[in-house]
Amino acid sequence: MSLYAIEIEPEVREWLERLPAKHFLKVDEYAGLLAERAAELGEPYSRYLGDGVRELRLGLDGVPIRITYWLTPHRTAVLLTVFPKTQRRESEEVNRARHAKKVCEADHGPAHQEFLRTVKREPKGKRSDVSHSRWKTLRERKLTEAATEPAEVAEVRREIRLSMALAEAVYKRRANLGLTQSDLARRAGLSQAKISRIENSDTVPTLPLLTRLADALDAVLHIDLGGERVGFHFTPRASEESARGDRASTEEWCRAAS
Repeated sequence: MSLYAIEIEPEVREWLERLPAKHFLKVDEYAGLLAERAAELGEPYSRYLGDGVRELRLGLDGVPIRITYWLTPHRTAVLLTVFPKTQRRESEEVNRARHAKKVCEADHGPAHQEFLRTVKREPKGKRSDVSHSRWKTLRERKLTEAATEPAEVAEVRREIRLSMALAEAVYKRRANLGLTQSDLARRAGLSQAKISRIENSDTVPTLPLLTRLADALDAVLHIDLGGERVGFHFTPRASEESARGDRASTEEWCRAAS
């Protein structure tokens, strides 16, 4: 598997260095997903803002966070700016990211300094004197160095991946149904803010929540917990019932034939 390189501007590096360990692990998972899927990465994880600028979309304990980035022609994703999302400041922050991209394109060469943070070794928050740094995410270190983490850290990552998988499954099914977040919230008996947190990968799934979402999305939920790859898939209920009917008819025909 060929990953995009991830480079970070000083603003993003300093923010990463200040994050609590659990939050850093989540951003590392997003950056790893970006390295893996790059230009194909879309909502709910990423959104295109125009002029070559995109944003990663995630939540950290109820705070919606946006990390802007651009993809260079050399298979590199450069993380430009970071900000908590608010309606009042969003257009201002998008313009700031567009300016940061222009500066990056015009003035910056390849990154010569490496950024590596693990939960066991957290760097002290120092300002970087270089234009930007090369970030080695866990996905890249697993491929190149067979990196491992303590069991308790791996368990936190597993919860993060579950929340990310749920975000994508809910978003895709909601979009297929043509529902807004408010529509889905009414169907599920939840608040719009709760649906937003789910789609920002800011909710660890529970069985009652999954049941409520499946009913609201008129779907049968399939769960894949095999290995590191976890997944949720909502199948339209009518399609599932039709498939069951087809299987039952086939079995009945086979019994009659025998």
